[in-house]
Amino acid sequence: MPIEISQTFLRRLIEIGQSHNFSDLQQLFKEFPLAGVGHYMRQSPEFWNAIADSLSDAELEALIRGITVAERDFPSFGGGSVSGVIWTYRCLEHRKQGKLDALADWILAHTQNEYVPFGRNNGGARSLAELNAFHQRVAERRASRETAEVERHEIASERKAEKATLDIFSAIRRNDVKAVQALLLRGARLDVQNAAGMTALTYAQTLGHPRILELLQTSK
Repeated sequence: MPIEISQTFLRRLIEIGQSHNFSDLQQLFKEFPLAGVGHYMRQSPEFWNAIADSLSDAELEALIRGITVAERDFPSFGGGSVSGVIWTYRCLEHRKQGKLDALADWILAHTQNEYVPFGRNNGGARSLAELNAFHQRVAERRASRETAEVERHEIASERKAEKATLDIFSAIRRNDVKAVQALLLRGARLDVQNAAGMTALTYAQTLGHPRILELLQTSK
């Protein structure tokens, strides 16, 4: 059965948001105990979309302000990552066909919910400027981790190739075709000389291993 919000409660929230007299929330929650209305903030987007559809732009913005402060000051009215602030903000943003920077800035300044108004972690930002700086730091850390991972992979590949380059001479000496094939796949370099000044190719020529020689020539 769909959840229905008390119209009286809804109108009072809108009036409080319009007046910015948020101290009236105390009286509101005496009349409508949190045990009975706290679950509203954890309802689905569809619940809040239906409410938004019945409101004008000004009323919807006032509601957003009202529930933002209510969520901050009355933890039992909190919605966390599914807060009604997120869904109502998205409704108004879609309706306005653009970003609501002033409203977003106001929400960030009046919330303790790290997921509003955009539905993703805001890092405790208290303004859009702080939020942008937070996202920049996150992006920089991510890029740094990715760069470090690429460097680790390159170092590991180089070490694997270095070992394969050393081991391929032994494999050639043993006339071990399968081992040579495996070492080539690991990146063994054919231009590196051994202590005698021979490359893998010249070493195979010296030992007279035609199958390995063919394999090395094909891999050049």
